[in-house]
Amino acid sequence: MNKTVICLGAGYNQIQYIKELKKRKYDVICVDKTKNSPGFKFCTQKIISSTHDYTKTPFIIKKLVKKDVNIVGAIAPTTGNPYKTLQEIKKIYNLNYLHKKKYNLLLDKKMMRQRLNKLGCSKISIVNYNKINDKNFQPIVIKPRFGGSGSKDIKIILNYKNFKKNLSEIKKDKFIVEEMVKGKELAGDLIWADGTFKFINIGWHLFNKKTNEIVGATSQKIDRKIFDQFKRKVKKVCKNFGLDKEVINIDAIVDIKKNIHIIEIEFVPHEGIFLGDNCFNYNLVKNYVSCYLSEPIDAQFSRKKEAFVSVIDTRFSKKKENQNLEKFHYHKNLKKKKNTPSKPNFIGISCSKPDKIEKILKDFFKDLVVERSL
Repeated sequence: MNKTVICLGAGYNQIQYIKELKKRKYDVICVDKTKNSPGFKFCTQKIISSTHDYTKTPFIIKKLVKKDVNIVGAIAPTTGNPYKTLQEIKKIYNLNYLHKKKYNLLLDKKMMRQRLNKLGCSKISIVNYNKINDKNFQPIVIKPRFGGSGSKDIKIILNYKNFKKNLSEIKKDKFIVEEMVKGKELAGDLIWADGTFKFINIGWHLFNKKTNEIVGATSQKIDRKIFDQFKRKVKKVCKNFGLDKEVINIDAIVDIKKNIHIIEIEFVPHEGIFLGDNCFNYNLVKNYVSCYLSEPIDAQFSRKKEAFVSVIDTRFSKKKENQNLEKFHYHKNLKKKKNTPSKPNFIGISCSKPDKIEKILKDFFKDLVVERSL
């Protein structure tokens, strides 16, 4: 009997993972609410159901999948509530899963902030908006309490007038208000398995200096003290939550005193990895699958460390060549079909000399910086 893996999601972001599973001769059951999801054409069985509905979807899967199918694993290469659905599916099929109490805490940004502060992994205060007035106002960040990822739906409020304008939204329990910490934002991708890091890569977020929006990340050479501090704090989080085998992306901020504050935790690589087979000289898609199926994970020390830039939906200058540019990867949109979602362009640049990356950025991209202009 063939081994079968359940994959939550069948959109563009999940295609690489589905193909990797098929390459390893696994049957793949894909679950997605969109009937014409592009990943369905690569799977063994498709199930039309919302990956976000963690109360109904696991039981729909159980009902539609034949009892003699050998389910050996389940993955959810996406963000937010599907992680809850994944744990409930794993529970049904007697796979290693995270308890409800823990995954609820991980996905509730208010509870997560409180836990991170308690662990000493951040010092970002939750602000009581009822006590804010025009005299004591300090810059704040408003973000959805549940769901969302990265910079989605996050607002930086720099003055009291703007705060008053957003107050009706803030009063809803769907949002949390945090103090704004000035600094540079880190983007980290890692594989945690068997109580240790199997892979870790961190770099700086890139911002459009005109809009202050996150548009990508660059893996520059990171100060060793910052890197070690990042590892210590992430390790503390993984152990505190009893995480077994997880692929994690973490956003953090390094303040002016070089203290790291963890901002967000998601259980999927950053988006720029989705369309690249070998970003950071490491196949994270392949090893994502290996991690969740308890198969051997490639050692990260075998890779040659390099600087890498991943930029979303960015217009680049007319200059097409640069003497410092050794490799250039340009991932175009997949062919858009009727009624299917489009995916933004991803541009990837890699260079073996991290100190050259700033020049490459200036030569190729407009308006990109690694620190918000606040």
